[in-house]
Amino acid sequence: RRADAGDDVLAGCGVRSAATELYPEVAEHQGRLIREVRLVNTAPFAPDSLQQLIDTQPSRCRFLGIPICVPFTRIGRDEHRVNVARIAQDVQALQQAFRIAGYFGTLVVPEVRPVNDDAEVTFTVARGDAIVLDQLTVTGVEGILTPEQVERALLLQPGDVFHLARFTESGDRLLRALQRRGHAYAEVLRSFSADTVDNRAEASLDLVAGPGIRPAMPNCSC
Repeated sequence: RRADAGDDVLAGCGVRSAATELYPEVAEHQGRLIREVRLVNTAPFAPDSLQQLIDTQPSRCRFLGIPICVPFTRIGRDEHRVNVARIAQDVQALQQAFRIAGYFGTLVVPEVRPVNDDAEVTFTVARGDAIVLDQLTVTGVEGILTPEQVERALLLQPGDVFHLARFTESGDRLLRALQRRGHAYAEVLRSFSADTVDNRAEASLDLVAGPGIRPAMPNCSC
């Protein structure tokens, strides 16, 4: 167990060291109490939804569900401090959220502004251009699903922003449709190519239905 704990400490130090090199201006304020966390230029997301994706949070008071602190004590105080490694991880989480939504080139810049002995943390989003889906091909459903059923399962159409989560869910919906029709071992293969210069994408959902399974007929001793 001591070796494991030592490995954890070394790994944590490595993460913090890398984050310090990446964001030296943030590291200067390591340990300051966070008074406020702001997210700037969050569209198409609401700031509150992005706030839930990050671990950097403002300090606050909350006691028995009421936003108060007990005077002259630490009771009810939920303190959060500047942590450069955590902020670096939050930057990655925010950038990943925008990439999944189809804005592949998005960058997030963290900033810490001292306020007396405390700090305010800001994540400013420089959103990349939207990747537009030019073509979505579906194969492997012929004779099993009608074109109308396929279209209803798709959460993306050509001309839409290429939202990776909706692309993934479209494949899952088609897979479930095959399974409901007796293809219990069906699989779906997803692939796409994205041109981040012209901001275009092409994608395909290739389904392998496998053998159909029919319900076993009950034995009859007529």
